[in-house]
Amino acid sequence: MFMSASWARPFRYKHTSPAKFYVSNGGQKEVHMMEMSRHIAKFWHSKELEVKFLELPFTTENITMIFILPDAKHGLSSMKGTIENYINHKQFSKRKVHIKLPKFSTQITLDLVSFLKEKGVKSLFNSSADLSGISLQKGLSVSSLRQKVFINVTEKGVEAASATYGIMNKMLQTAKMPEEIEEFIADHPFLFFLREKQNNMIVFIGQFVG
Repeated sequence: MFMSASWARPFRYKHTSPAKFYVSNGGQKEVHMMEMSRHIAKFWHSKELEVKFLELPFTTENITMIFILPDAKHGLSSMKGTIENYINHKQFSKRKVHIKLPKFSTQITLDLVSFLKEKGVKSLFNSSADLSGISLQKGLSVSSLRQKVFINVTEKGVEAASATYGIMNKMLQTAKMPEEIEEFIADHPFLFFLREKQNNMIVFIGQFVG
């Protein structure tokens, strides 16, 4: 799968500049930080989860990108609860936001087995799996399922590509906008995901740690 989408309101290249980014091991590195001031965006600061949510739309209205920034500089590893607490969070409101986001490219491989099991998909991974649609062999199940993701975030928008692959094994017995300006300064590790809105489906999910 390949996707290329332009921000509904692109960042201006002239506002991108070098800035410090606080990496996970306690150090710092220099990144190219994109910036936009007084941008009207869907935003929410959850005191309960101790994170800020920012949703940025594309010209393609059915896809949106959401960034999840912990309040603490090194808060990504100690985020409360499961990932579903964050990706299913919908308490946004339109606000004026001062945004700083790193310009970045990353490639990650996601293990989808634990995620799908948490969502209730379990029979696929044991002896009750029904894979007759792809093979006549009996006793097959899925032992691993991974998604390889490449994503490139720039002033213009986002390019993303993925390939999902699995391995089968023979089973062995088994409201009104306030005037104040919010701050979303992503100068430390954060989560991000792309959501397809019509079916409320997560297309990509990842993290940027510098």
